Amino acid sequence: MSLDTQQNSTSRATWIAERSKQAMVMLRDTVVIDPDIRNGVPVLKGTRFTIPQLFAEIADGRSVDQLARAFSLDVEQIRDFLHGLANHLDS
Repeated sequence: MSLDTQQNSTSRATWIAERSKQAMVMLRDTVVIDPDIRNGVPVLKGTRFTIPQLFAEIADGRSVDQLARAFSLDVEQIRDFLHGLANHLDS
């Protein structure tokens, strides 16, 4: 393996590790899994709004802004969750 190939592999591995770390922080800051809240179904932090419901609402065509208004949610929290999940799945 050439030096350039090794450096590219190391750079890519570092990028993936950093992206995974950022994703986990975003998810940790936006989602709670607690057996005392909705029987342990993941919810948006500080709410009782479940992640499965979030996905169902999006699948039904609601926008993030519509969800935030309809359910008194923080639009940035929803976006941070979705970005964190996307980054996690892309890592």
